[in-house]
Amino acid sequence: MKRDKQLIKALLLEIESRDHGHYFEPQAFAGHDIDSVKYHLHLLHQAGLVECELEQTWDGEPALIAHNLTLPGHDLLDSLRDDDVANAHPAPLMTQPADAARESLRRIA
Repeated sequence: MKRDKQLIKALLLEIESRDHGHYFEPQAFAGHDIDSVKYHLHLLHQAGLVECELEQTWDGEPALIAHNLTLPGHDLLDSLRDDDVANAHPAPLMTQPADAARESLRRIA
């Protein structure tokens, strides 16, 4: 299975948004099937980004239940948010290259 960065971000956001004592159980989520969600939750736990416990679900199947983000998990989510802000508001030089070139030429002339 391929890693899906958008699903990872969605899971981090979902786990962060939960109140204390309200845990995330794997389920179809953000347009992804349950197997994909389980796999990505396992990756997050394996990387030390999310605190999880292996518990029995109502159907008797063991599943990783996400309790909360770890400090590195919060740091990663913050950096993903920073990337979103930077991409949503590119530097003026990047959005107006013709204007910047004209201004540079005006200063030289």
